[in-house]
Amino acid sequence: MSYTSYEQACAAHRWEVPAQYNIATDVCDKHPRDKLAMVWESFDGSYRELVWGELQDLANQAAQVLRAHGIERGDRVAVVAPSTPETAAVFFGIWKLGAILLSMSVLYGDESIRHRLSDSGAALVVTDAANARRFDESNAQLLVLEADTLAGASTESIDCATSADDCVCSYALFATRPESRSSRLREKSRAAGQRLSSSSGRGSSTWRAFFMLIGPKRVKAAPCRPLRVGSTQSNMSMPRATASTRSSGVPTPIR
Repeated sequence: MSYTSYEQACAAHRWEVPAQYNIATDVCDKHPRDKLAMVWESFDGSYRELVWGELQDLANQAAQVLRAHGIERGDRVAVVAPSTPETAAVFFGIWKLGAILLSMSVLYGDESIRHRLSDSGAALVVTDAANARRFDESNAQLLVLEADTLAGASTESIDCATSADDCVCSYALFATRPESRSSRLREKSRAAGQRLSSSSGRGSSTWRAFFMLIGPKRVKAAPCRPLRVGSTQSNMSMPRATASTRSSGVPTPIR
């Protein structure tokens, strides 16, 4: 069906979400393995291109590693790591297990991170070596994501039969005033899948990255665009955010 205006397309659009729905399957696993999925560039000149098959294998390896650390369906997993293909794979791995993602920027202050971990009851924190020391006093289990952390794990597919109404993401909005420390939001598979499929890129850079992974609004079967992710030196390791260091590499779609 073709449309003559954006308003007409919106009016005609209907979400068709099945009762059983897993975001990782819908957003990652369904793509052809030989198609380009991501271009990653770092501030130091490092450059990587990944096709969907590589990202799918990394996601399955991440799920295997997380499961080996005791993560099960419904567990909260916090991720505090810079934008890398492995970080994207961990996101997908969490969803493959039916666990709940708590994504936090490395630019968050230590107090903000501690509060979110405590408030969410996170069972595991996934971070990189540069930020690992920030979790020395955390009660949560720690997984330090190194370059070879996922390499030895099996690529055998893991898929949890989650419901469209299962929670997949948890947010704790931090406030500086003690009387209004946080407002906790949880998002179901149904809503998150719709946002990942249709968002124009609003919100945090983490979510913008995943919005762009699957391409433009799916009014019709639009081809997905590969994701270009950039990491600046400031967002690789940042014990405490400041006004001068909030500028970070923002994913932009490849035209």
